[in-house]
Amino acid sequence: MIGYTDRLSDSEKFVVILQKYAHEYTTQKELAKEMGIPKQAISDWKKNIRTIRINNRNSISKRFQLNDMIWIESFDDAVNFEEKLDNYRIKVKSIADRSKNLFSSINIISPTSQITLNEQQLIDNFSKEKCIDIAQLTLIEMSSMSLFEIAKLFKQNSQIDEALEVLEIIEKKEGSFKYSHHNQIEHLKAILFSHETLQNWDKSIDILRLLYVANYHLEEPEIITLLASNYKRKALYSSNRDERWILPTQIDLNLLSSALILYREAYEAKKGQKRYYEAINFAYLYSMIELLEGEEPTFSELKEMYTELMAEWSVISSDWWEVSSHAEFLMLTGQIELAIHNITVFLEEQSLDIFNIETTLRQLELYLHFTKDTNAEQFYNYLQESWKYIKG
Repeated sequence: MIGYTDRLSDSEKFVVILQKYAHEYTTQKELAKEMGIPKQAISDWKKNIRTIRINNRNSISKRFQLNDMIWIESFDDAVNFEEKLDNYRIKVKSIADRSKNLFSSINIISPTSQITLNEQQLIDNFSKEKCIDIAQLTLIEMSSMSLFEIAKLFKQNSQIDEALEVLEIIEKKEGSFKYSHHNQIEHLKAILFSHETLQNWDKSIDILRLLYVANYHLEEPEIITLLASNYKRKALYSSNRDERWILPTQIDLNLLSSALILYREAYEAKKGQKRYYEAINFAYLYSMIELLEGEEPTFSELKEMYTELMAEWSVISSDWWEVSSHAEFLMLTGQIELAIHNITVFLEEQSLDIFNIETTLRQLELYLHFTKDTNAEQFYNYLQESWKYIKG
């Protein structure tokens, strides 16, 4: 099995790209100039001295007309990567033609796409209901914009089939809305397909990959974490609904590695903002992969992230998600006593929604199923006892 530490690195991928497409540039100096980067950077990447940052990866992809997914997906070795590389070439002409055809059909958004006062009142009324009866709606007569708002309400109520039905109606309607809001519609579709009632990870991944390649993640960063979570679920969850998770021996570590890279990218993309959520997602998966690979884990990258995170993050002591995420990070870096102490202090001083602690317990159950981490087991047992006490 190929895991995170064994996967082909960005620098190794870059070397293969340079070799395979050597006929497409004259000198490395000219290549660096075309990409707007120092020539020394190319030398450093070839020697694996320097990390290739996201913006530079995008420059390389653009220069060689490659799909950005080459940096996200895992490959066993250089030979395997080179064999598949041409599959990631972007057919520029076909894309240009498709865009030309698409935009030639788009005029100014039709007034019929706008929400009428009656429709807005209907949406406001439905927003207060926990379950909407789709039979009450004359969907065909409603504007596309109103339908999109209705679809979001269905999603909010976990009425997934109804939400998808509404999106299908939007795509069949005349007008420009389905083009001008294409990315938003596809984004919502991806969320719906990945819902626990459908668990169509493959369909969701296909949609999210296309949105990522179209750089929609720069506008809507959630695309990165959604794609990561779908890779993770596909790798860990059983297709048999009676069995929540697969066996540890059945895991595709390549999928987990792709998820890990995306979680790291999501963390880096939020630099300067509160990013503990992205950090703890990365931390759990990083620890899981380290333990699954069977070697003595060092957790070096995790400890470095924790140090960086704590230099910029002042944990709000009254917020369960911040306190629990911090405690989980402490647990994963071996500081189990401090992790339990922090939770104890919170429980003594704050009231807690039972749903919140149950969410944390589910995360730990998943992690423990695949790792048998003794620190996590101790932390889980403590939280479970606290949950029983709170529940009464």
